[in-house]
Amino acid sequence: MDCHSKTYNLDEIPYEFHLLIRGSQSGFDRDAFWRFCDGCSNTVVVMRIRGSDEIIGGYNPLEWKSKKNSYLYTNNSFVFSLKNGEQNSIISRLRNGQASRAIYSSRAYGPRFARQDIFMENNFNSKNCKCICESYEVPIRNTSEKFSVDEYEVFKVYKKFDVCSPTVYRPVVG
Repeated sequence: MDCHSKTYNLDEIPYEFHLLIRGSQSGFDRDAFWRFCDGCSNTVVVMRIRGSDEIIGGYNPLEWKSKKNSYLYTNNSFVFSLKNGEQNSIISRLRNGQASRAIYSSRAYGPRFARQDIFMENNFNSKNCKCICESYEVPIRNTSEKFSVDEYEVFKVYKKFDVCSPTVYRPVVG
């Protein structure tokens, strides 16, 4: 998405988000993730960490490719943490020299940003997720312990052609 530091008013958001998968409806495992997200680009992964008020996630401008089994290159991905109040939220972009390790795409795992910056292995609701800052600039969690999610969703992101005409969309180009 764009690299603006501007906060949009709700009626000015230049993007539309279309739900691809919700864990509580389609499953909390990697197979469900790949069934709905394989081949999809411009996606936002959002997860709520069990037993906390933490919401974390990441943006991937590239296609998720289940058969790739390797890192994908981009300078346009980021990870984030949403907390109470705008000042506490974090957007973390890639460190210099880390674009070649931005996303890891493999059917062996669910969504994976860099090596472990956000790592959803399998059975995401059973302590098989972790978040260890390595390739992105700022840690989005204060712990490196494995965690479970109460819910996760993946959205396809579209940029609106015209903010006044929300029915016309085009995919975001990373």
